[in-house]
Amino acid sequence: MWGYHLKVLVIESRNGKILESRIVEDDYFKVVKEVTREALEKWSPDRSDLVAVRDVWDIEVDETIGEDLRKKFEELGLLVKEGSKIIAKIPVYTISYDNKMFSPEDYAERGLYMVVPFIDEELKNIFEAEAADLTSEKREPKGFIDLSN
Repeated sequence: MWGYHLKVLVIESRNGKILESRIVEDDYFKVVKEVTREALEKWSPDRSDLVAVRDVWDIEVDETIGEDLRKKFEELGLLVKEGSKIIAKIPVYTISYDNKMFSPEDYAERGLYMVVPFIDEELKNIFEAEAADLTSEKREPKGFIDLSN
C-alpha cells in the first residue's frame, strides 16, 4: 500500500460541518504531509494546538462484507488475522488545527482534516460522519465560557 499511488480520502470538518471531501491519487504519506502543511496555514498558535495523530480503525471482515470490498482490503495490504477473525486495519490520520483544551479531561476539536485511504463510498460516508461529529458543538463541555474567540 505504501510508496505507490493510491486513492486517498481527505476530509476537512469545521464546527460539525464537512467543508471539503476530496479524493487524491498519490502516495499516502505524501498526502498526509501536504494536508498537514494546509492545516499549518489555518492554525492560530495563539488560540489552539496543532496536532497530528495517527490511529488505526479495525473493521472485522466476515461473510457480510462483499467480495469487492474484501479484495480492496487485500489489494491495500490491510488484512490481518487475529485468532479466528480477519481484521482490516485502516490507517487514519487526524490533523487538528483549531481546538480547545478546557481541562485534562475536556478537549474539543473545532477544525480538522482526516486523511484515510479511499476504500469505497460507504466507508467514505462513515469517515465524513466521524469528522463532522468530532468537530460538533456537542463535544464541548457544558458550563464553560470560551473567551478566546
